[in-house]
Amino acid sequence: SAYILRPLIALFAAPFQELSRGLGIIVQNVLFYFLSTYLIFKITDLIYKNKEQSLIASILYAFAIPWLNVGLGYMTNAGAWFFVIFSVYLILLYFKKPSEKLLILSGLVSGMGMLMKETGGLGILFFAIVLLLSKSWSFSEKFSKMLKFGAVFLIPPVIWEIVVLIFFPPFSHVYMFLVLNKEIIEGSLKIKTLIALKQASGFLATFGLLGWSLILFGGWKEWKEKNSERARIILAFVPFSLIFMTWVIGDARHIFTTAGLLVLLGSYGLIHLKNAFRNKTMGTVLMIFIICLYIVLNHYSNFVDDALPFIDLNDIYYFLKKA
Repeated sequence: SAYILRPLIALFAAPFQELSRGLGIIVQNVLFYFLSTYLIFKITDLIYKNKEQSLIASILYAFAIPWLNVGLGYMTNAGAWFFVIFSVYLILLYFKKPSEKLLILSGLVSGMGMLMKETGGLGILFFAIVLLLSKSWSFSEKFSKMLKFGAVFLIPPVIWEIVVLIFFPPFSHVYMFLVLNKEIIEGSLKIKTLIALKQASGFLATFGLLGWSLILFGGWKEWKEKNSERARIILAFVPFSLIFMTWVIGDARHIFTTAGLLVLLGSYGLIHLKNAFRNKTMGTVLMIFIICLYIVLNHYSNFVDDALPFIDLNDIYYFLKKA
């Protein structure tokens, strides 16, 4: 069913499958890994105009726990992470220098992300919030731009959903969404509590304790500085970063859609920490030490990653079946 709902996985993997069984997904994940990391660098540079901070952001992203645990293996999340980041980059480019081509391209990329994994299409939410908060256009202009983006966005997933409904109806998004939501809505308070705790553990297991310290510090510095342009972008990240709260499964790899926002804040925190030293050499040494420590701790993160969550997924499945 995974390949029926997400045809781009098989399409991108096909050129490499002849080399070895299952190698196609691993090769595409490695490519997505490097491309996503590069796009994080570009996004951070667009927002902060600081290449040193952009490099830090890309390192925080590349060595985040979900990438180290499952991102490069036989999983399908890397493609979704790539399409979200790619669409966000194109959207930010569009708001820097609006053009019809960029609007259409960003909508199409976001829509194609739905064919890699449902979370791959979250760019549309980012676009809607940035557009809503923008002061550059009137309401009618914003409405027109949202219609264009939305129409292009819907083309890939709607066409494929029609194909699936005709030939593979039990595997359609419509069917699965209705069944899963019925189970959750009718589930007991205990089921909902277990799911919430599972999601909380996954959220904490994305960047490790050191990473989260930098993120919280960077968030605090942003709050104090109150830069209106950056504030609008950060606010636009929040809705799709928290979309995981609507899902049944909420481990770190599903919650990694928060990465774009969190590495921005984490890199900002580390830059401020470095610049707090009058002695530039001492600040640079501290920054390098923290980055190295972050990489080492995340590599040996058995006690904080989602392999040891607060709640076992089997507990959730058990109670759902009984509901």
